[in-house]
Amino acid sequence: GWAPFVVFSPGSSPLDDLALATARATTGVSAATLQRELADDPASFALTAAQAATAAGGPPSADRRLLVVVDQFERIFTQCTDPLRRQRFVTALHTAATTPDTETGAPAALVLVVVRADFEARCAELDGLADTIRHRCLLTSMTERQLRLAITKPAEHADSRVEDELTEHLLREVRAASRTSVDAPGGLVAVSGAGVLPLVSDALDRAWRNRSSDTLTLADYERVGGIERVVASAADTVYNELSPERQLVARRVFTGLTFVGPDGADTAGRVRRSELTTVADPADVEAVLEAFAAQRLLTLGDDSVEISHEVLLGTWPLLRDEWLADTRADRAVRTRLHTAAVAWDDHGGDNSYLYTGSVLETATTTSSASTDLRQHTPLSDLEHRFLTASIRADRRRTLQRRAFTATLLLLVIVLTTVATAAVRQTQKTDDQRRSAVARDLISRSQLLAESDPAASRLTALAAWRIHNSDEAGHAMRAAALNPFLTQITPNNAAIVSTAFHPTRDILATRTNEGRVELWNPTTGTKLRDLPTTGYINSMIFHPTRDILATSSGSRVQLWNTTAYRTIDNFPGSADTWMAFTEDGDTFITGRLANPAQARDIRAATDDATAAAILCTWQRQTSAPDQWTKDVPSDLTPQLCN
Repeated sequence: GWAPFVVFSPGSSPLDDLALATARATTGVSAATLQRELADDPASFALTAAQAATAAGGPPSADRRLLVVVDQFERIFTQCTDPLRRQRFVTALHTAATTPDTETGAPAALVLVVVRADFEARCAELDGLADTIRHRCLLTSMTERQLRLAITKPAEHADSRVEDELTEHLLREVRAASRTSVDAPGGLVAVSGAGVLPLVSDALDRAWRNRSSDTLTLADYERVGGIERVVASAADTVYNELSPERQLVARRVFTGLTFVGPDGADTAGRVRRSELTTVADPADVEAVLEAFAAQRLLTLGDDSVEISHEVLLGTWPLLRDEWLADTRADRAVRTRLHTAAVAWDDHGGDNSYLYTGSVLETATTTSSASTDLRQHTPLSDLEHRFLTASIRADRRRTLQRRAFTATLLLLVIVLTTVATAAVRQTQKTDDQRRSAVARDLISRSQLLAESDPAASRLTALAAWRIHNSDEAGHAMRAAALNPFLTQITPNNAAIVSTAFHPTRDILATRTNEGRVELWNPTTGTKLRDLPTTGYINSMIFHPTRDILATSSGSRVQLWNTTAYRTIDNFPGSADTWMAFTEDGDTFITGRLANPAQARDIRAATDDATAAAILCTWQRQTSAPDQWTKDVPSDLTPQLCN
């Protein structure tokens, strides 16, 4: 015969679920001890299976093995989010099913895994399951005949029967619920789809419990409702029998047992009973759990609670349309929080697994909203510790950032202060240097005030531009007010006399050597030496034009001071005097006690035109300043004649 069998569905910690189920199904095995052994070495489950098979009695045999049935195997993906836990659970099952016993030569356990077809590909990715999946037994939809047998045969084994009318009614409801009808091998019709058989099972079970005779009739079935309403009806019945306070507890229990999967769909989960006792008074929680468990809506373990049928999430309107719809967003956050908390705890509280940033802010906000007793289940102890650790770590990071910012700000202030002091010291040093240079230039300007007034002005201006101090300003004003414009010094000669042009910026000088030199009196720049003849005794400028008249011992010459050329020349002597009339049209020359001559120089504009003699007359006075006054008012050649 067979050894004891183990039937269970895995949850978030499948290895622990295996240990608990094995301990319940066998004798002499402690669940806590088995959990520790499997945690240390999952492969040790082969020895546990062998011991369980031997403890069943009878001689060792290849047929006497522990039967392990893992129903809803896909829950290791939907409920268990830790790949390491998932792989350790598979390792335990694979080792027990493949390790030969030393006495019988056969494995100690026969493992039957029941999994939905859409999870086959994910199962093939686990070590130890790849070969098994390739040789799996595919359970197709039941044919009408198979479904009819599933409805009627259990009643026959109980010495009862199912009314034919009820059987036909169930077949019609199954067809309508499955919404499929395809030809199966042998000409039979497959009518049952995924998720329909659990409803059939529950509907028949409730009808059987409420039957009025040994024969299960359609009336018995109708009293409990149809396939799709049976679970929801039972849930409503239990809920309505609760007091208002316990109805609130029921809401929080069912929302706490429902998680949001990665695809956003609601899935039934398993939690510790101790976590649910925090939602309200433990006595009320236990009463609610027992009430729903009595109707097979909840499955209670030693320290676990789970929804018996996941179809309840879609068939109970109160749960689907109100409780879950109102809390879906928050439950998604809570599901991620629970998963993160478990991962954090499994890695010894490693801070790298803590929440940060906007994720932490969202989780904190959601946990604060969880204080609403109408909708939310309080955080579990693990979730609370995880969130508290995340908040503390975030505060430490905030304080560290603030301290770093403050230190950086202080460093910036210090560096700014030092830089400002350095700049000020540099500016001070530069100001002192420029002040010293300016003072030196001011001293030079003062020394050049008489010898080189122009240089004195330029030096004072340079001093003020270098350092515009009051001292430099005074020196610049003093140089500007210096009456000495410039110093004109002919080479190796002394100036005997000078003549300034009345309207031009020209100075003519006569040296002791008799030379005539033209200067710019403003800059002191020498313009040109005039190639005069003989020793020049006197000279005079035209009142408006660029003409200079010079007189030597033998000649009088008229010079163009722009072209530096002779306009005209005529005889003269050492005592010859020269003058221009006020209008500048007439040039007069004369000698003491001799007649004077008046010449019209209006035509004397170039070298080719000489000054024409207008007339000659005897002067009435020998005073030079009266010469031009003696000129007749209507001086023409005719009058002179």
